[in-house]
Amino acid sequence: MKIKRIYSEQPEVEIWENLLKYTYPENIKKYFSKNHNSQPSDDLINIISGSLSQAYEYFSLSRKSSLQVSPLLIYYGSTNLIHGTLCLVFGKLLKIRNHGMKLRKLSGIDRIGDVTLNINDNKTGGLSIFINEYNSYKQEFSSNIEWSFEEIAGSIVELSNDFSDLYGQENIHAIPIKEIILDNEVQYRVNLDIFNEKQVTTLLKSIPDFSKSYFPFEKNRNNELIIRKRIHGQKLHEVTTMGESFFLAGYMKDGKQISFPYFSLFLMLLFMLGMLCRYNPEFWNPFVERDNSGERNFVEKLIRVSRRQLPNLMLDLLTGEKNMYNMHFDLNEDKRKNLSEEDIRELIEAELNLRRLP
Repeated sequence: MKIKRIYSEQPEVEIWENLLKYTYPENIKKYFSKNHNSQPSDDLINIISGSLSQAYEYFSLSRKSSLQVSPLLIYYGSTNLIHGTLCLVFGKLLKIRNHGMKLRKLSGIDRIGDVTLNINDNKTGGLSIFINEYNSYKQEFSSNIEWSFEEIAGSIVELSNDFSDLYGQENIHAIPIKEIILDNEVQYRVNLDIFNEKQVTTLLKSIPDFSKSYFPFEKNRNNELIIRKRIHGQKLHEVTTMGESFFLAGYMKDGKQISFPYFSLFLMLLFMLGMLCRYNPEFWNPFVERDNSGERNFVEKLIRVSRRQLPNLMLDLLTGEKNMYNMHFDLNEDKRKNLSEEDIRELIEAELNLRRLP
């Protein structure tokens, strides 16, 4: 995906300005004509426009609301945002009847991290429909598999440091990497002072086609894991809306590897939080009022990150570009030597003189 770098002091405002362009019927028609060579029905136009308009309202209200209701508002905003975007991008109405997720009973649970859900209704459930429209391959999710808040949150790279501090590294699934551009190659490095080497290598090897795309790992003197892409290998790493590179590992469940699109991980986490504050006040209110574990800070940051990242991810999908709104872009390290002709001539002469020495 082509990267479009945009200088902005108010990324959230500008992202929504671009998204809200598609609440106007004429812009929806132009998008269909350009990308689908067709024209949408009036019903589909109203669904797309209404979904994006409502999403904006929910997101706006969540900024002004306390933790008592903000998770619910941003969850509903996210479902509307994703629904409207996918209908526009794929040029059809997505018929959704329910969330496609169900919160499990909370008996015996006293941590947010231990809250779990089941994915259900592969045919008309929102989560499954979103994932299977986005992915080129279709997935059937077993309703018997439990997904905990902690294991899903371990895949959100923007929260990886906070996650490790709070929950440890057992459920880390997002591996931040630093792209290093050298004279003769590009390397990807993982800081092993932060991440467990054995766990990182296991997670990376679990990514489909990883061994086909990258050479065996090496370790340098700075305690970094060095990853080099093969000449004809695929780039399997992802890039955040802030330009940070990372590998996203899947989950091994019931003997098979399961992976999720990045946006759907946010949706699953927000569903759990939204259902807790809406239907389980006996659990949620004490957590909001008296949490002493640090989970509240983590939840608040997740909501802030979701509010910033999800609209950006949907805009990327709409435009087919990675829209990076930032005030600086010095995220990667370029160690190539920019040599002039005179520098090169001096180096050659020095090498020849060295070889002439007895």
